[in-house]
Amino acid sequence: MIAVTLIGAGCVQPIPQTAGTAEPLGMPSPEGFVDFRNGFGPLPGPTPSPRVPASSPRLTWSIEPPPMITEATVLRREPTLPMPSFLENITNALRIPGGALLANPKALRAEVDWKDGEGYLWTFDAETNRLTFARPDPNAPLTVAALPTDEAITAIADTFVRDRGFADRAWGKAAVAFSWNAWWSNEKILQHCMSAASIDAVRSAAARPSAWPDLPVLPASTSGACANPEFPSRHTIRFQMTVDDQLVYGPEGTGSWVAEIVVRADTMKVESGTIELARELDRSNYAVKSQAEVLQGLRMGGVRGIEGLAPGDRVTVEHFSYALYRHDVSVDGVLRTFFIPALVAQGTVAYAGGGSAPYTTLEPLVSNGSYR
Repeated sequence: MIAVTLIGAGCVQPIPQTAGTAEPLGMPSPEGFVDFRNGFGPLPGPTPSPRVPASSPRLTWSIEPPPMITEATVLRREPTLPMPSFLENITNALRIPGGALLANPKALRAEVDWKDGEGYLWTFDAETNRLTFARPDPNAPLTVAALPTDEAITAIADTFVRDRGFADRAWGKAAVAFSWNAWWSNEKILQHCMSAASIDAVRSAAARPSAWPDLPVLPASTSGACANPEFPSRHTIRFQMTVDDQLVYGPEGTGSWVAEIVVRADTMKVESGTIELARELDRSNYAVKSQAEVLQGLRMGGVRGIEGLAPGDRVTVEHFSYALYRHDVSVDGVLRTFFIPALVAQGTVAYAGGGSAPYTTLEPLVSNGSYR
């Protein structure tokens, strides 16, 4: 009652409320506390910059570049090899005496193999954080006479990974690495057919599967050399990686794939694949390049450089977007992965000799002075 009386009389002044600014302290990590800014120290590995060309193709953009961000949040994947505590649990389960580890043991390699109930052989490599699996069939045909649609092949891969509990928000949309359907459709528009020689070339490509096969040259449909077509039986489906709902790109300006699944067109079943597992991420902010530096880097080809382009070629950028650049580097003999904000430029390259093709590159935004 005395306090209320004094306040009412104005004898006690209220404490002024000041708007405090929260100190950016960062967050804890299994490797120690990560500061809000420059928390990983100088970023390891070389600066992801384009090779300086003697002469560059002409690169312009038909739209205005976006405003540059003022600070970039770099993501660091937590270690994929077992931490000391987990290593101790594993060795304890295997009845290995603790004296074999001593204090603070460091895992250098961790790999495990198993066979599931459907006959797939699986391998997990902790250093690369990847699962590989296969159910090989030595009697599988190299080619088929007719192709399922790309959508049907993709659906098989999509169903497999979802039924196995893998696909989640870190997986982008599935797509065929190379569409034999699109290639054959275009050849028919050009009034081409397959000959015995071109079928041999298709069989050779099927025996050595790759993301972009060596394509046969087909004769005209009026050549008299036409034979019944054949197509590879194995088709690779890719899922582009996303991190924090952003697409991830690799050093060639192409998507970084979180999974590659091989589907057989003769059985419409999954045969093999590689899957990269998700990991927790640490975050810290770093200084960025100026807009002039970023655009100059893009003019020199970005991280992909100008390989395959001639001085007379013209590149027109028609779309800009922000994404993440995947920066893999060895630190003390251990593979580490960083995801660095980048500006992606997409458009079309018009070749001096004729023809055109899609074009994609990107320029990481973290300043060059932030690297070791």
